[in-house]
Amino acid sequence: MLDRLTGGMRLGAPTFAAPDGSPDAHEPALIRQASAASDAFFDALSDFHDAAPAAETGAAWRTAQLLARYHAGFDALCSLMQIPDVPEQRQAAHAFLQAADALQHGSVKPAGSPQALLDKHPIGCGTPEESLAIKTLHGAAAVLRGETPTPEQAGALFAWRQGFREEGPGTALDKTKARIGRFVRRVIPRVEKHGWRTMLWQMIGKKASPLSSARLGLQAAHRKNLAGEYKDYVDALRSAATTLAARYAQAEAAPLDPPGALPWRSPQEMWSSAVLKHWASALAQASPQDCVLTNDILAAIGRQLRDTVTRAFDALAAGIAQATEHDDGLREHLRASLATLTRLSQGAGLPPARDSPIHPPPGLIGLAPSGALLRSWSPAAPAGPLEKALKSAERIEQQDDLQLREKTIEAARELIESLLTTIDAGGKLRLASGSALGVNTGTLSTGLQNAGHALAIPLSVQADFHASRKRQAVVEFGRGAHGRDLFIGTDKTVHAAAGCGGAIGYDIQVLANRIRASLGMSVVPIDVERGKRVGVMFRAVRQLDRAQQTVGGYHDWEAVKYDDTATRQALISLSNWLFEQATEHRQRPLEREAIWNALALHCGTGNTISVGWVDQRKRRLRHKLRLSGGVQARISSKGAPIRVGPSARLTAEATSRDATATRETAGIMRVEQSVQGHGGHLTLRAGLTYSAGKMFYTSAAPDAATGSDATGGRHRITQGFNGGTPLSWSKQFAELGHTVEVRTIHLNGRLADRVSYSDKRYKSGTEFLALIRTRQRVWIDMLSRKPGMTREAAEQEFKVFCDMVERHSGPNVSYLYRERLKPAIAREIEGQLDLADMHRALDIDALAGLPADSERASTEEGTSPPQPASPAKPSLSGKHAAPAPAPDIVRGEAEASGPPSVAGSPPPAAAESVPLLTRPAMRKTSRLPDKARNLLDKYTAKVQTAQAAGLNDTQLHTLLTGNAMTKGRSIRAVQREVAKRISEGTWSPNNRARTAVPAGYATLPGSPLEAAAPVAVAAAAHAPGSPPSASHLARAQSTGLTRRESEAAALAEAETHAQACEMAADAVLFDEASWLPERLAIVENISRRENKGLSTTLQLYGTSEASGQRDLHNLKFG
Repeated sequence: MLDRLTGGMRLGAPTFAAPDGSPDAHEPALIRQASAASDAFFDALSDFHDAAPAAETGAAWRTAQLLARYHAGFDALCSLMQIPDVPEQRQAAHAFLQAADALQHGSVKPAGSPQALLDKHPIGCGTPEESLAIKTLHGAAAVLRGETPTPEQAGALFAWRQGFREEGPGTALDKTKARIGRFVRRVIPRVEKHGWRTMLWQMIGKKASPLSSARLGLQAAHRKNLAGEYKDYVDALRSAATTLAARYAQAEAAPLDPPGALPWRSPQEMWSSAVLKHWASALAQASPQDCVLTNDILAAIGRQLRDTVTRAFDALAAGIAQATEHDDGLREHLRASLATLTRLSQGAGLPPARDSPIHPPPGLIGLAPSGALLRSWSPAAPAGPLEKALKSAERIEQQDDLQLREKTIEAARELIESLLTTIDAGGKLRLASGSALGVNTGTLSTGLQNAGHALAIPLSVQADFHASRKRQAVVEFGRGAHGRDLFIGTDKTVHAAAGCGGAIGYDIQVLANRIRASLGMSVVPIDVERGKRVGVMFRAVRQLDRAQQTVGGYHDWEAVKYDDTATRQALISLSNWLFEQATEHRQRPLEREAIWNALALHCGTGNTISVGWVDQRKRRLRHKLRLSGGVQARISSKGAPIRVGPSARLTAEATSRDATATRETAGIMRVEQSVQGHGGHLTLRAGLTYSAGKMFYTSAAPDAATGSDATGGRHRITQGFNGGTPLSWSKQFAELGHTVEVRTIHLNGRLADRVSYSDKRYKSGTEFLALIRTRQRVWIDMLSRKPGMTREAAEQEFKVFCDMVERHSGPNVSYLYRERLKPAIAREIEGQLDLADMHRALDIDALAGLPADSERASTEEGTSPPQPASPAKPSLSGKHAAPAPAPDIVRGEAEASGPPSVAGSPPPAAAESVPLLTRPAMRKTSRLPDKARNLLDKYTAKVQTAQAAGLNDTQLHTLLTGNAMTKGRSIRAVQREVAKRISEGTWSPNNRARTAVPAGYATLPGSPLEAAAPVAVAAAAHAPGSPPSASHLARAQSTGLTRRESEAAALAEAETHAQACEMAADAVLFDEASWLPERLAIVENISRRENKGLSTTLQLYGTSEASGQRDLHNLKFG
């Protein structure tokens, strides 16, 4: 095979030269227009023999396509043929071979050369499934010729590079283009239009503006972890204190320049200058907490200050003595300064005698350096580096959150750029805007009292039903070990809950009023939440440092250096480009195709930006138990009581299932993620509750003798309704449970072991500490492997982290236990997955070489897609066509009439008995559960059910295997009828296989009718006017069935081998020995939500959310 490849493979300049009929046919296109890089590329490919046999050339051409299916295979091909490492040319060649393989996959007669393939598939031809491959083929050929591809071809090449393989309605590429276009044309400009009108539109699910949610703040996502933030804070305080102390030191060094000018204006400034000098030196070695002013420290500072003041006294006295008799003005000025200094020193508690005690101001005791304090001690308005240092310190002290201050696109762009610049590892920001619609009866409770003298005390019953649907537009930013992310998409959530409860009360007479005490309980056994998240994921792939060597891969504990600056700049550039497109084309927005082509031009041919389509599914199942109690006082009349009072409710919530599955269908970096978890917590809510009621009377049945009401038959009933809790406070505690997450990342087709993680997230700090302390030795070993780290330092760092866990807890804090995949295990999993793909691909390719009828092979070059059936025509025998079929299920023809003719030929006199095909898998035809759908079909599909009941077994089998039906209710009717006959034991379609479908419906490729059609057409062509014989048609049908059974057996065997490989890969992946310790972290989650609209029993409101995440503290290897 290698000899054929190196001897017959030619992708040189003549391969992509102009066609023979063009004027420049004798001059290769490469020589005319290609650059030096492409010359070297084609020279390497043209070094082989020109006179290779045609068979070997075709085999080499096909082998190159097979190798190009995988990145490792293409690398081997380039190494074998010694192709220069020019990224643009290599990517174009790789795309060309992959597109050629996609167009010829399973073809009976593939093209023998690249130029033949280009001629066979011109631009604008082919099926929708082949459109993207054809554009990629011609675009790659243009690049290999040295030409500039058209914008459309460049967009196709970029899409192919990202992993998209089809275009057209409903495909991942089409949805990606639509989402990016909507974000640029609509979402970004809505930042400038956020107001009360927008709020009304958002209530009904229109004009969502997630970027406008940035006005709620970035929720600490832009802040560093506690260690990094503390370092920045100390550096800012040290810089400010040093700058201020230098100013005072300069003034104290020259107290008479200008003559008589003092460096202090008040006793407070005298002490502040001395304290600043102390802090400037102390902060270089100690933390701000260790620089607190005590009596001993102030005494030492006072002695230094007294020495400074003494030197100023001496300088002023010397100046007065040196003043001449003619300098009366200077002498008086110096004497006034001396008197002022004497007054200031006395006010500062600095006696001139050295043995006298110093009395510092009481307000200085206990002070520590801070940004606000240093700003107040500044003698002049801060500016320059001083102002920057003070702002940085004050922002950390106040935990100031960045917000969108102005409703402009430029302000939003600057805010996002600032976030992407400062976001730390593990940080994430989610901005969402949308609407919610639902019904909630949880606040409604009806109670009765004195009903028929049976209820002496108040009793109430509560029905808790909740159903809602929420849809939000989402923009999310994140940073991880793999790089930086920008997600734009949609979150859809459906929530349903059902429960019941009751309460009992007792009235207490207090003065002239009644106080009602109540105690209740409710249970919600079912609380289901399902979510769907789809959208576009932009990823800036983390780039290796240029000095990093990647020969032979990495060892388990090898330190890897990254160029984080280039990664950060790549995503910032992409974000700014999106905002620029929205600003520049505001008047005439670009279409989504133009935006995609411009994005391809912006990203170029590098491996920095990944664009993929994300599809995520969530499911959560919870159970709740509530205990409530309260006291209410009546504030109205007895006939219409209105009660108000405090109440408290304790809720125990258990989450039995919390599952999330994420899959990306494109992108050079793709993530697959699976999450499973459970947990629980307690919530205490206290607030002010109100209720309203009505008292009414009933009469007993009239007396039978007199016809009047019975004496004493009038009864009083009081009915009340609980309205809700408008003012409340809640506290969440006693959280338990954890989540297990497995995430694998593929970069350029290879499993990236450094960023493939197994995460465990805990809500309980006690449970987390117990876990990491049991594996303390493993984590200390990991820390000791870091460059420059000793084991003693690793033990101390682990101890500090445990102390931090004990100090940080709460409902917004979680704990991360992360392990990464071993490099050797990643290579083993890659091999198993590649082997599974090869099983599927190679067995499908082998099907094209199965023996088939020679006449069919001579008339067919490939497998054609299914075509719509043409209207029924009268047969040549003079029989009329069958009547028009029923809307969905067509009653089969009578057995006596036989199957319909093929290509106008009469039906065969006798057909061979052929084996039945395997029943295909039933596809889902409804989003409802099967039981609910079948129940509705009893009323909405009566016609289809009756039609299915009138068909025989062979006709039902034909409809199932031929897929001639279109509507879901028709398919379900046939499926139910077949299941019914199987259960009754009457299903036996074993006498004859139906080889035709009712008129008006098209068959699928590979069916018996399609297998016989080409042969019949060929026979009619050889003998015009004479229809093929019945035996010829029967043999054709038998041959088609035989081939189809062979294909099914080959595909089944290939799938069995592929699944075995995938199971082996999963077994290795979920083995505990396959993972290495990577990271421990304390994670803080902060969110802010704003709802505007109606939220009572009927819920209709617009929602804006901002959620941030950051690491408070972590231990990690890299």
